Amino acid sequence: MFEKESVDLSLITIFTTDECFPPCQHGGECFGPNKCACRPGYGGDFCDVNPPDIIFVIDESGSVGDANFRVTMEYLANAVNRLPVRYDLLRIGMALFDDSVRKSFNLDDHSTKKSMTDAILKTYFGSGGTYIDRAIGFACRDMFTRESGERTHSHNILVLLTDGGSSETNKPGLAACKSKNVTIIGIGIGNSINEIQLKSLVSKPEYYFDTTYDNLDTTLPKLLKTITDFCPPGCKNGGICIARGKCDCPGGYAGNLCEIQGTRSK
Repeated sequence: MFEKESVDLSLITIFTTDECFPPCQHGGECFGPNKCACRPGYGGDFCDVNPPDIIFVIDESGSVGDANFRVTMEYLANAVNRLPVRYDLLRIGMALFDDSVRKSFNLDDHSTKKSMTDAILKTYFGSGGTYIDRAIGFACRDMFTRESGERTHSHNILVLLTDGGSSETNKPGLAACKSKNVTIIGIGIGNSINEIQLKSLVSKPEYYFDTTYDNLDTTLPKLLKTITDFCPPGCKNGGICIARGKCDCPGGYAGNLCEIQGTRSK
């Protein structure tokens, strides 16, 4: 489980601003060398990012098949492994659907990338029809909640992956998502998708993407980089973004974006 969402600033001995460089942003308070206590809605080492809560809603209907489902899980785990998953940065949940919906894990169930990617890779395949509206409604009503790890001031994003069209005509699930201001991004996979239907679900026309299972390993990272990238043009050499414009570098690399071969960034 994640730690507490925010720090009680009244309980912290405030250091001089010289202790934190760059200074804490958006009302954050410095309480140690380069340690900031952030106000609700902000995160990162210097309170300079407004991180989203993301729930993946994954199609596991019969048309997907076990082989393609396993490909999806593998590529999703690879993509998540490149993201700044941390209690104060990025939180991720996952649900799966066919003609029913099941929760894989909540937004606050995994505090490390390893435990999250392990859970993704261990997910088993179901089978059935394709009830998209029921699935997105479940995610918005039952998973974007405080009890399930949602943060009050974070931007909620639902990423839908499906290879077909919904068997439903009414859209109470979509209405539930709109009522909570959830941004919906859709990824249609393969040749059997109902493009018109999927485009009617996403929050903006540019939030719809089509791809194939073979190309999902490039589509997913590009999509996730777009909605979670705090370090443009991106961390190099396996670095992970931990604050706006600052990457945590693996051994042997340094610089704000891990672009310099040398020592580990501090």
